[in-house]
Amino acid sequence: MNLRLLAARYALGMLPSDDLPGTATYLLVEGVDSPSLACLAGSARCDSPAERRELFEAGLKECAVAIPGRLEAAHKLKTHFAGEVAQEKLDPARGAAKIVDLYHAVYELLPPSENYAGESFGIGSLLGLYYSLDDLASDDPRYRDVGSEIVRECRRIAGPGIV
Repeated sequence: MNLRLLAARYALGMLPSDDLPGTATYLLVEGVDSPSLACLAGSARCDSPAERRELFEAGLKECAVAIPGRLEAAHKLKTHFAGEVAQEKLDPARGAAKIVDLYHAVYELLPPSENYAGESFGIGSLLGLYYSLDDLASDDPRYRDVGSEIVRECRRIAGPGIV
């Protein structure tokens, strides 16, 4: 589990406080060394959400991982999900959905798009492709074609070095 991606998910509210003790346990098993994460992993379920968040944030700090702002976090996760699709680790429709959800999560922080929805987040084409899937049955050959276009677009979003 990548700590920077976890920090990005946390910044966007995608990591509920109830999940933090289990996440801390997993990180410790994976070899992450942090007294705060160890304390969080051993915390009782009745500890307050604020205490769990405080320990998680302290643990990230002990690991020299900063919690990004919401927009930076969304861009980081967008690139990650696009890379997962480009490397065929994530289904194109599912990956596109995750990226579109990120766009909606930070929409109010983005400058207005000049021509197309999603343009200011760098996903104008991907957004169109994703919504075009709504009109197609999954067994329609055009669905596969759109999936291939999503993969190509995700390769562009993920940047050089991805497949």
